[in-house]
Amino acid sequence: MPRPLRRWLQDKADVVALPGDVILLSPEALTAVWALAVFTAVYLAEEIRAGLGAVPAGQREAAQSQGLGSWQALCLVLLPQALANARQPVIGQYLNLMKLSSFASAIGLAEITYQVRQIESFNAHALEAFAVGTALYLGLGLILARVLDHGRPRWQGAEARRHGL
Repeated sequence: MPRPLRRWLQDKADVVALPGDVILLSPEALTAVWALAVFTAVYLAEEIRAGLGAVPAGQREAAQSQGLGSWQALCLVLLPQALANARQPVIGQYLNLMKLSSFASAIGLAEITYQVRQIESFNAHALEAFAVGTALYLGLGLILARVLDHGRPRWQGAEARRHGL
């Protein structure tokens, strides 16, 4: 990381605090965000590349025959089809990112799993604490899946929605 950026982060690390003394820009939070972003970006890039590979070569040829340049063909013809092909894996990656955030507790970031463990060790009600944590992850996962699936084109029928296509 460049030295000026490190200095800026160190100077601003304790500035933004949330209720419960949770520091938003702590080194742990920044490290977790960076690591999870890089990890997820690699998988998303591969899934979108696979989506582009699934677009028939005739689509590119048709776009070029209509007078579109390479970038126009990519942006207007190929990429929309590639994103439609990669829609379900991309949604799965965002759900996986939410679940992977529990690894952030390994570097000291207090997230849901960490808080559940703290509650369990404080009052020895492991079943209740982990049930609440599981319900939170389930609720967040369902909300995230619904939000990500909301952009699905309306022209796809109910049958396609039922089968996850």
